[in-house]
Amino acid sequence: MKKIVTTVGTSLFTNYLREEKEDLRKEIVLGNNPIEYKEYDDYADEIEEIKEELLPFTKNNSNACAELTSITKLQEKYEDIEVYLIATDTIESVVVCKILKEVLKEKNIVVIFDNSCIIEGLRVDSKANFENGIDNLIDKLFSIIEKKDSVYDKDSVIFNITGGYKGIIPYFSAIAQVFNYEIVYTFEDKESELISIKPLPIEIDRGLLELYYPYLDNVELIKDKRVDELEKLGLYSNDKITPLGKIVLKTVKKTPLAKDVFGHFIEYKVYEYFIEKYFNKNFTDDCLDFEYQKVGHGVPLGKSLTDIDIMLEYNQDIVWVEVKPISYLIDEFNRKKLIEQIKEKQLGKWSDSKFKDKSLKKYLLMVYLYDKELLSLVTNEITNEFKEVFGEIDFDLCYFEINLSKSDKKKQTITSSSYQTVMKDLEIKTLKRINNV
Repeated sequence: MKKIVTTVGTSLFTNYLREEKEDLRKEIVLGNNPIEYKEYDDYADEIEEIKEELLPFTKNNSNACAELTSITKLQEKYEDIEVYLIATDTIESVVVCKILKEVLKEKNIVVIFDNSCIIEGLRVDSKANFENGIDNLIDKLFSIIEKKDSVYDKDSVIFNITGGYKGIIPYFSAIAQVFNYEIVYTFEDKESELISIKPLPIEIDRGLLELYYPYLDNVELIKDKRVDELEKLGLYSNDKITPLGKIVLKTVKKTPLAKDVFGHFIEYKVYEYFIEKYFNKNFTDDCLDFEYQKVGHGVPLGKSLTDIDIMLEYNQDIVWVEVKPISYLIDEFNRKKLIEQIKEKQLGKWSDSKFKDKSLKKYLLMVYLYDKELLSLVTNEITNEFKEVFGEIDFDLCYFEINLSKSDKKKQTITSSSYQTVMKDLEIKTLKRINNV
């Protein structure tokens, strides 16, 4: 079933007035400022009169408004759809949504519209209201597209931006690009085809999210140079995160970060680190208080089983090393996903693995970060969550710091300059235990 998220405007009123030639709306619109939804009950009689007029008009006219036209065309194309109607914080928009809900149900379309779909503050009577409304809109969109452990995939969600304020389109577009959702719109005209905007075949800069996410989630850390950096990126303004910043934050918090190109580079550097330690007998490191004879990278536990980032072996003893950005510790969603991965796909598959006759002596979780001040976010409660997973198995939590290239520091981004820095110049000199910081 396709989830069709549809913004709803007031073209139903406009089209009725154009055809019926009478001022149906009466007091509902006063000047240029539509009345906000909280006053809905004060206009109960007028609203009922309007609905009595508009309902038959809408039922008998498949092109009564752009929203109805587009949804009908989407039903023809996909058959099995579920429509979420999103209303602005105005009486008019809510009235149109209620009429559409009734009409669409008669067309055997599942419609979701309740008070949570009325976006508080989403009005154009003031900049402050609109900005607050955009924040609430982003919260609502994520509540629709997220599921238990991820978000719905690109084939499950369509954003229908036919109606509503044009000022919200950039935010729909940003979310659609991040999650590869299709955007559609059409006109009331019965001859009009659905106009589809597919997401560009590009990936978002996960390295950039890793760099700035912790500050967006912990605004007390945004000070001095970080204020300027985040403002230039449009993620922070007037002592709070912007709607774009909220999209970045929710992207990290609601979706487990896949390993990106930058993460693969880092993993290879960790692999080099262990090889260097093996050949350099004078090499010392507090976190590496064990010997090994063999270093493996991306070692599969067995057929159809998961891989281990780094595996170290010494006769019958094995050490597993997992390499992750610090967000996997400080973000609850990603931390629980990592713990689930360790418990179910690694430790839980030990008896099925090709190493089941050996002894897992140690599990080393290595995290990388861009600024040591973030270590203050790794609490004892967090480290204890991991220790409880391993029981009798020795567990260590260590970190190393990555410096961006000089050019990337100026631009606040992760570009080829930093990739080259990592590949050519990054040398992990030592690991440090997080509990010793």
